[in-house]
Amino acid sequence: MYPCVTVYEMHKENESGAFEETISSQKNAEHKTVEQMTTKQLTTKQMATEQTINTPSNNSRNLSQINRVNALYTRGCLLTKVCPLQSLRDLSMCICVGNKKYQTMAFVQRGLVFYQSRKYTMAIHDFQSALKNGYFQLPDVYRLLGLAYIQLNLSTRAIQTYTEGIKCQTIPDVKLLLCRAEAYYYSNEKLLCMINHVLSKSNYLRL
Repeated sequence: MYPCVTVYEMHKENESGAFEETISSQKNAEHKTVEQMTTKQLTTKQMATEQTINTPSNNSRNLSQINRVNALYTRGCLLTKVCPLQSLRDLSMCICVGNKKYQTMAFVQRGLVFYQSRKYTMAIHDFQSALKNGYFQLPDVYRLLGLAYIQLNLSTRAIQTYTEGIKCQTIPDVKLLLCRAEAYYYSNEKLLCMINHVLSKSNYLRL
């Protein structure tokens, strides 16, 4: 006898078969998606590894930058008298790209170049910038700053600068004391010359 299969059972079997096919297709799609994601992740990791190998590390970059700044500062110091213009370029570049230490030293050295070129106002600006950055050899900068003021006939400012430099030291610097004494002498000489000039031009104060 042939088995009697009802329409309901046939419909049920068809539904179960379709359901199994749907689940199978979903699993295949999920498997493909996982494979694609895994492939992308591996590709990304490989690219990152290649970039890490091809790109220099931060330490080597920093070392290269420090060497470049050091070379600029050294050449700027060596060319101070031989080629002042190139010295100014190197020191200015060192100020732009260097760290605080090299910036401060470059300010002092560039101020010396300006002082030798008789650009005293620009020299004063650089010396003041070095003092603001906290240059470790303060007496020398105060002395140079005072000399620049004297060249501009600002003896009072020079005396104030020397006094500030003396107060910054636990033991007063001998060079600063001598420079301040010279500034006082220069100031008195200037005052005496002005008095004599007034007396010589006056018709009412002749002895």
